[in-house]
Order: sequence, then C-alpha cells, then structure tokens
Amino acid sequence: MKKTSTYLLFIAMMLIAGMYSAHAQSGFFVPQNAKIFFTGNATIFTDVFNQGNLGVGKTAALSFTGKQWENDRQSLITDETNGGEGANGSGGFVRFLSTDTVPQVLIGGYNAASRLGPAFSNLEIESLGGVKLIGSNAKVRNELKFTNGLLYVNNNVLLVGEGNPGVISGYDSLHYVVTDSKMNDGFLLREGITDQNGVVVFPIGSSADAYTPAAVRNRMARGDNYYMNVANGVKVDSLRGELLDYGVNKTWQVGKQLYPDEDSVDITLQHLNSDEGSFFTTNRKNTYVSQYVGNRWIEGSPLSPPQIGNLTTGSALLNSGVNTKTFNGTISSASYFTKLTGKGDTSKIKTVLWFNGYRLDPDFVRIYWRTNPEINNANFVVQRRLSTETVFKEITTVATKSINGVSMRELNYEIKDANNYIGVSFYRLMMVDNGNDSTYSNIIAVAPAPGKFKLILWPNPTRDKFWVGLNGEVALKSVVIWNAIGMKLRVENVNGRSIIEFNGLIPGTYMVGFISTTNYIIETKKLIVLGY
Repeated sequence: MKKTSTYLLFIAMMLIAGMYSAHAQSGFFVPQNAKIFFTGNATIFTDVFNQGNLGVGKTAALSFTGKQWENDRQSLITDETNGGEGANGSGGFVRFLSTDTVPQVLIGGYNAASRLGPAFSNLEIESLGGVKLIGSNAKVRNELKFTNGLLYVNNNVLLVGEGNPGVISGYDSLHYVVTDSKMNDGFLLREGITDQNGVVVFPIGSSADAYTPAAVRNRMARGDNYYMNVANGVKVDSLRGELLDYGVNKTWQVGKQLYPDEDSVDITLQHLNSDEGSFFTTNRKNTYVSQYVGNRWIEGSPLSPPQIGNLTTGSALLNSGVNTKTFNGTISSASYFTKLTGKGDTSKIKTVLWFNGYRLDPDFVRIYWRTNPEINNANFVVQRRLSTETVFKEITTVATKSINGVSMRELNYEIKDANNYIGVSFYRLMMVDNGNDSTYSNIIAVAPAPGKFKLILWPNPTRDKFWVGLNGEVALKSVVIWNAIGMKLRVENVNGRSIIEFNGLIPGTYMVGFISTTNYIIETKKLIVLGY
C-alpha cells in the first residue's frame, strides 16, 4: 500500500484481505454490505473480489497489479458523491497495472440490458499483456484511458459513457479495444452520441495486430447509443462466402439502440493497407464505404482514395486508409459495412445533396444541407414559399465551399431565415452549376410559428395535391373529407402530425372537417379541386 493512504484505511484493508483469505485463497475481498473508500493513491497487489462498495475519490488513483478483478453483480464502485456512496460524480482512476505478458482478467459484473451493476468512474489500461474482459460486461462512466496494452472484450460488451459518449484517450495502433472474432459477439458501446459530439471514434480492432477503428457522427440533436465491432473477412451472398478481390479484408458491424432505421449518420472506416485485395490496390482511388442491404453490398459514392489513417490520438498511421459516407435512415440494430472499389468513372459522378430544415423559434427557421461529393457547382439559392403563395421566392444565395466547384469530401452549409409566418412554409434549394444550369432539391415543409389556434388548408383552389396544417394547441383526432352532397369520402387520422398531405380527388367542391378527440367537428373548410 502506498504511503499516501491513511493509516486507518491501511488497517481496514488488511482486515478485509484477511476475510478474503478465509473465503478463498488470498486477495482483497470486499464482502456484502462492506464499504471501502480510497481518498488517496493506493496499490492492490493481490486479486480483487468486490461484493460490496469499493470507492475511489476524484483525487485518488487505485492501481491493481493482481491477476483478476471480479465485481459481483450486486456490488458498486462508488465515487466522492453522497459521502462516498454515490456513483454519479467524477471519481478517480482504477489502473490495471502489470509488466507481465499474461493479460490481467476483469469480470465486470455490469448488466447492459437492465443498466444495473458496478461501473468504473475511470479506467486506465497500463498492462503489458493487456486486460481480458470475461464472464460479463463492463462499464466505464467517464474516461477509458490507454497507457499500455490492449483491452480484449471477447464475447462481452464494453460500455463507455453515462448518457453521453464519455472519453476514450490514448488510443493508437498499439492501444485499443479488441472485439471478438465472431461478427455478432463482442462490442464497444458508447452512449448518448449527438451532433454536438462531432466525430466519435470507436478505437477497435479484430486482433492484437489489426487496428481497424471506425467512427460515427450522428447528425441529429437527439442522442443515440451506438455499438461496434470488427471481424476479419467480407461475406457475400447472405453474409456467406468470401470476397477478397475488390474489397478490404474487414467487416464492421454498427448498431443503434434507441432509434434504429432513423437519422442521418456519417460512418468512417479505417482499414489496413495490408488488408487490401489486389484489384482494390490497383483501383483504390475509387474506394467507397458500402452497406450490406437486401442480401447484397450496395454500390456507393463518393469514390475517393483513402486518406491517411487519422482515427488515432497519436501520429497519423501511414499504413492505414480512411473513407467516410453518409447514411440516411438505414442503420438498424445490426448493420454491416465494408469498403469496396470499382473501376470508377469520375466524369459520371454527380453532386449528392442532403437538404433539411426546422423551426428554431417563433422568429427563425434553420435551413441546412450538405454535399458529398459536390461536382461542378457554383452556388445554392435558398427559396421559400408560404402556404398562401403560389410560387417560390428567392431568400438568399450561398456560394459553394468547394475548390473550383469540385469536392470529394463532405461540405456543410446552413442559413437562418427570419420567418414568423403562422402557416406552413415550404423550402427548396436551387443548385446552379458553373454553366449556369440549375437543378432543384427536394421540398421540405416547416411547421408554423407558434401562436393563436388556426387550421390551415392550402392551396385552395388546387389542381390535385393539397395539405392541411394544424397550428396551435388543439386535440385533433382526424381530418374528414365530404363531397358536395355530404357523402364521407376519406378519413385520415392525425396521430400527432402537424402537416398532412392529400391527393387523388376528382374535380369538384368538397368540405374538409377537423374532428376533435371527443368526436366533435371543430371546423369545416370548403375545398375546390380544379383538376388538370
């Protein structure tokens, strides 16, 4: 025990170690209902078996040099909160420290399904032979720090973060998380990743000499828990067989816990140059990230040569290559990704645009978009049409960020539009190329500014398609359409929506009714369909 520990703490530890000697062979034993708290630096030289509360304060570092640390599922690892019995503060570091080439063993005791069990405040890996997670999952609430060695998760889950992605530091090609060799076992999970976190790196590899990390950027404000692993080989034909020629010898699995098949997410993959097939190496300038969808690997864009490996906290990895692609609403609870290449014809590559917007507050709307790639583009013209208007009007022009109008990486744009309209607003982008030709994006609808209760029907008269908008606090159940003689033609349940689209009515006069959740008609409006 280091001298920085208090004498009373030293005596308590010796007593508990003696209790463990009677219980098993030798080691540091914290029995049920017992509480041990470290306020200063200390070292445990024997195995640890924690059945009670083992605490480490935020100014303390507890070094463990034994062979095995086991947490019982009912135990806790506490910090300085709640008089040393809480587990939601900063806490100190537990350091796995060993110069032995044999890995130290961690039985974490954390239940990922129930989100209960002991969790380290901070965990440092400083073990020459690494640390093996066996028998159960483990969780680190704040920081996982690599100083020396690897962390093998085997067929378990290592969770980092508490409602946020936490911090992983010190990772590089020698210090990372080794996932299980089986595709569906052994994951690194990081919690609560949002757009504000930027690019979040998962420093993983398929073995001790194969650092092939990945990263995500969740483009949404709401958080999600992402998990990853990586395995050797690329499977084809319902994930069977081997594909070696036009890909890299790695398959990454990425999953989302909270909102599968939703959101826009950037996926970045880093492979080793030694994992490239011969065809891939020859055509690596046409590399793209591919997802396995519908029993096949999807051909993709952008086609671009891998950048030098930058998913590291150390120097750039010259033996590795990085590529990124944006995926919209396709990442489920088990999604597979790899990197492929083709012969590629860059002259046929077109701008890929993603466009969206939402109301910031009663006075402003945020309009944002990104491109990847962006080809032969001069500028973007943001256009808006209010529900009472028949044509789009230009709001502003935004110049391209690409050099000479061409970019093979992601470019992000946004504006704030002063808009306090109480009806629905429609936006679109007009892309103007260097030859002054123009193309248009998809049209998005933005909710009304909050204000007085109002039910909107537009356009009216209409050729065919029309919308109803619900503005204000009103409990609506459905929208009903009657013809001129009072025959009910259509009922559309609201289901919490603020904008509902209709079409398919023949020319004529109709009545549109708004029905409350108590089955009363709140309001009716006359609709005229002109037809074409």
